[in-house]
Amino acid sequence: MPAEEGDFEQGAMKPAAPGISSIMKKVVSVFLVLLLFAFSAEAKQKHPRRKHKSKKAVPAVQKKTRNSVFSTVVIDAGHGGQDPGGIPQNIIHEKGVALDVALRLSRELRKAGFNTILTRSDDTFIPLLTRVAIANAHPEAIFVSIHFDASPRAAACGIGTHFASAGEAPLASFIQRYLAATTDGTNRGINNARFCVLRNTKYRAVLVECGFLTNPRDAAMAQRASYRQKQAEQIRAGIVAYRSSL
Repeated sequence: MPAEEGDFEQGAMKPAAPGISSIMKKVVSVFLVLLLFAFSAEAKQKHPRRKHKSKKAVPAVQKKTRNSVFSTVVIDAGHGGQDPGGIPQNIIHEKGVALDVALRLSRELRKAGFNTILTRSDDTFIPLLTRVAIANAHPEAIFVSIHFDASPRAAACGIGTHFASAGEAPLASFIQRYLAATTDGTNRGINNARFCVLRNTKYRAVLVECGFLTNPRDAAMAQRASYRQKQAEQIRAGIVAYRSSL
């Protein structure tokens, strides 16, 4: 309904007084807001927001790595005895081919004028810390551990070399450069690792993965004596090139 003219002229039009129900609604609304605020503050005190801790980088292993010329190589054939190496998906046992490459490498290095020390020369299980002790007894030597890789994924393939301290990276790089030339498969490069025989040896040490025995192509190559001989020759070439760089 429209207002009367007299009311507009007098400017005396007054709003209707608010009803009791309207006032009560406002009071209830304010009370609910205050109540929610109180609950929110209490919840923050009981369950404070957790700060995500940033992952700290694993510190590098500190070693007495001397970039001095060496004439002795400690060669470690991985696994052995009751320890076949690898995983159940392995197409062939790791311990046998690792030993064969190690024995061939020893012969090749001796031809090149190096002294060699084998942590094992047959199918014998040697504890990891015993291997470490053999390496640490020869501060004038470098340590090279021979392994073959494995993966639940049959497609995983290629060759890689591992080291634990920055001072060992050049040795790993030289070996990887030559060894990767034995295959047209994946060059997995050099990687920092914390394997027992790397982190506990006091002097220069690397661990070589000569291919995946869970991969049909890599395993087929590893089964060939001519291929294992080629790998031994290339590891020797990498060691010789590294020593020449010192």
